[in-house]
Amino acid sequence: MVQRLTYRRRLSYNTTSNKTRLSRTPGNRIVYLYTKKVGKAPKSACGICPGRLRGVRAVRPKVLMRLSKTKKHVSRAYGGSMCAKCLRDRMDRGGKGPPTCQRRLADDALLYLLTLAPELQLDYAPLSEALSSRFGSSQQPGLLRNELRGQTRRAGESLSELAAAIEILTLLTFVHMPSTVQEELARDQFVEAIGTRELQASTLAPQPPGDSGAGAREGGGLGYGATGISGTKLSGRHSLRRGHLPPVRRQRHGSQRSSLFSER
Repeated sequence: MVQRLTYRRRLSYNTTSNKTRLSRTPGNRIVYLYTKKVGKAPKSACGICPGRLRGVRAVRPKVLMRLSKTKKHVSRAYGGSMCAKCLRDRMDRGGKGPPTCQRRLADDALLYLLTLAPELQLDYAPLSEALSSRFGSSQQPGLLRNELRGQTRRAGESLSELAAAIEILTLLTFVHMPSTVQEELARDQFVEAIGTRELQASTLAPQPPGDSGAGAREGGGLGYGATGISGTKLSGRHSLRRGHLPPVRRQRHGSQRSSLFSER
């Protein structure tokens, strides 16, 4: 039976064999390195700053076990884990938080009200309606997405008005998106909001050669007008149908083979 050998690994304890070890320096010298027990930081230090907590003794665990409870703990907020300066700073930040949020909300509301028409800024009803629509519960992302998805063209509504409404809804729904992504989403929703017949009439209508602005007109294209978003002219799979493609005659392999044999 083969004897099983076990090799002794280097211990991680503070024993005699681990106190000294040979090491080679960059100058090619062999020296002894004396390792000592690494000291631990006392648990009486502040959890935020490196300062000490006054009233808590920094002792070893053995001594800490023999101390009474009144000497091991401090009657202070947060269980005595913070010094007086850090505790004072946290209390100041907690007291200044709500006024700061209220000030920011007031600034946002003022900027939003300045975007209204001058004649609407003098009436209380439009102002309250605008603030409730901007900061009310209806401005949740889910409700805004549903409203944007269900946006359709109403009777008598021009394309520029529809594009402006869709653009405002897109900006409110996707606030943190880049401007290019917002334009793409608004353009896609504008195409979906137009009826199927109107979309077919605008995309399949024959356009005169050299008329580049035909796609941006209100009746014949998908232009946004004065909203700032460039118009799009659909082509390709929307304008070409299979019936318009020229027929392609395909020759079977059998007929080609028979013609070759006849020539021979």
